[in-house]
Amino acid sequence: MGKSQNKVKAPLKLVPVITEVFSKIHIDAVGLLPTLSKGRNYLLNAICMSPKYPDAIPVTDMSSVSVADFLLEIISRMGFSCEVQCDLGTSFTSHLTTELFDHFGFKVTHSSLHHPQSNAVERFHRMIKRILKVLCLESGLDCEKNLPATLLALRTITHESTGVFVYGHWVKLQEADSTVEEYVFELINRMRRCQELAIEKITEVRDKGQSDPLTHVLKSKIKKEKVIWTNDCDQAFKEFKSKLTAMPVLYAPDYKKEFIIKTDASDVGMGIVMSQSDLKNVEHPVLYSSKKFADAQRKYGTTEKEYATIIYAVKKLTSYLKK
Repeated sequence: MGKSQNKVKAPLKLVPVITEVFSKIHIDAVGLLPTLSKGRNYLLNAICMSPKYPDAIPVTDMSSVSVADFLLEIISRMGFSCEVQCDLGTSFTSHLTTELFDHFGFKVTHSSLHHPQSNAVERFHRMIKRILKVLCLESGLDCEKNLPATLLALRTITHESTGVFVYGHWVKLQEADSTVEEYVFELINRMRRCQELAIEKITEVRDKGQSDPLTHVLKSKIKKEKVIWTNDCDQAFKEFKSKLTAMPVLYAPDYKKEFIIKTDASDVGMGIVMSQSDLKNVEHPVLYSSKKFADAQRKYGTTEKEYATIIYAVKKLTSYLKK
């Protein structure tokens, strides 16, 4: 299928923030995995878009019957969702799967043919396959026996977009001197606080792309199209100008004091900031450094990128750390 000849650009829109748990799930299949037992060489994966809760079930094939069984099992774990997003594979668009979606009242959204990254479960495929590969090499067991440990690891880490644990760390057992009602209400309040924090974090990440208006204008200039300067472009330009002209002044390093090193990684690169505190306990930057990720490093997961940034910082600042 060729690309569309329609040159009209769609307007930029804010991504809606999902506030209800398990109200929207993304599903997809991945394979072949040669080390799954009992001939089950495929994984059907699902991820809830609100708490980023992942799940995976091994299956023998990619038929619509396997997808239907997978959906029934996911429903038993996550409940009835309002919306399901999947790709245009025949196993997800077959008559059986369509009847199942209609029977349970799911609103089905299909990923774009030319932009499969719109389905968040695509990134989950790469992450779970990489973790399974490492665990299989270390333990000598097949993927299916390492799958529960892999899912537990993915469910009990702090997610980058929500800033909270998926589950597990903040839930504690009932205290001996508290009633069941007190424990239940306390647990509900904790869940609500985590939900509010996740919504706040997702909204912050969504609104963080302040350079979108300028990026859109620059693309129009490169393509020799008409440049339309909007109020959003003017506001973004003034904000970038103020940040670039108000950069902190670098201080000379004092080798008698300890250095404070902060690292961070994005999708395209990594950066480090080395600073020191003065007598008033105010940090002042001593050194900035950044580096783009190589093509192979861009395929890393979030945790691996952070580790790579730490290694880069240690190698870069060896002369300071040995003092």
